[in-house]
Amino acid sequence: MSSLVSFLPGGLLVPALAAFGSILYAISRWRKGAESNQVRLATGINRDRQAIEMEDEPGVYRSGLLVDQKEPMSKFYEEVDTLYTAFLRGLEVSSNGDCLGYRPGAKQNYHFISYTDVFRAARDFGSALTGQFGVKY
Repeated sequence: MSSLVSFLPGGLLVPALAAFGSILYAISRWRKGAESNQVRLATGINRDRQAIEMEDEPGVYRSGLLVDQKEPMSKFYEEVDTLYTAFLRGLEVSSNGDCLGYRPGAKQNYHFISYTDVFRAARDFGSALTGQFGVKY
């Protein structure tokens, strides 16, 4: 410690130690935050086998969760083949349930918008694009 005191001139010892401590604290908080943001795998899933390369198509991967399935899935539901039809299916299945959620503030509860409200907003936005700006589809 005496060599450190002789290295730092005058009254810089306390600010230097405070800065060093602050840096260590920031690093520890950053590491803890990075660890808490990691996706946790369900039990029994091997991290090294999350994606499995298809044998007959190099560079194409399938989910490691589909261990019993050799062919890739193209659809979850037969009637859903676009994002729009997926939305319409959600509208029907949920009976106008919650569709989009947001938090007004960092520590506030989520507020949800129903499927019907999202559908109306998207329809109105699309109408404005075609009516006001002449966007063609």
